[in-house]
Amino acid sequence: MKTSYQSKKKTSQKSQTPENSSLRLQKFLAECGIASRRQAEVLIANGEVMVNGSIVTTPGTKITRGVDEVRWKGTLVSPEEFGVLLLHKPDGVISTKDDPQGRTTVMDYIPESYQTYAPVGRLDYETTGLMIFTNDGELANHLLHPRYEIPREYHALVFKKPSAQTLSLLSSGVELEDGLVTAKVKVLEREERGYWLQVVLSVGKNRIVRRLLKAVGHPVHRLLRFSHGPVTLGDLPMGKIRKLSRTEYLELREELGLA
Repeated sequence: MKTSYQSKKKTSQKSQTPENSSLRLQKFLAECGIASRRQAEVLIANGEVMVNGSIVTTPGTKITRGVDEVRWKGTLVSPEEFGVLLLHKPDGVISTKDDPQGRTTVMDYIPESYQTYAPVGRLDYETTGLMIFTNDGELANHLLHPRYEIPREYHALVFKKPSAQTLSLLSSGVELEDGLVTAKVKVLEREERGYWLQVVLSVGKNRIVRRLLKAVGHPVHRLLRFSHGPVTLGDLPMGKIRKLSRTEYLELREELGLA
């Protein structure tokens, strides 16, 4: 599989690299796998954490990765290296980290050594395709926050071919119950069951592609997410994962304006 990057770069404020950025102590402990942020606050308040040889009891204390020495119960701790995993999500899989009903979740496909990675956004139960997992909160926020308008590309199978008027309407905007949504839509190919459409939009609302196409008279029969920002699914088999190389991870951050 090859991960491709768009040639047009997003412009955003430059930031420190994740390895040496400043962050709250409880977040640092969470990244080290010691505890959740809330649990880490309790550990700090209980005097179990030392920074540069001194006990710290204020959870909001800021430290700098790679500069400050942090110990928990006397043991030096450090976060795992930031990275990105890609998953080709199958149909019938929940996109959350756990499910009260005991159904299969995307985390069942993630190796134990990467359980601290979190999914970047969700896909609904029936939708297949690309999901990104990372322990880099800054990268995840940039991919998800509406202000950055990161495009997502979907391939949707519908029964009828949309008219030129319908495609124009989608481009200009369709009013749904949660606001106006615009999308660039074009017909990719015809098959026995209908037509495959390419749908590109920059919002990640719940079941947005299905609701949008249903609103213009084209309910979705099958749906696959092909790309999220500059990362594409490529030929990654369904149910399989791939970790981006260190070079690919850093290139992704640079492409998003984070390096």
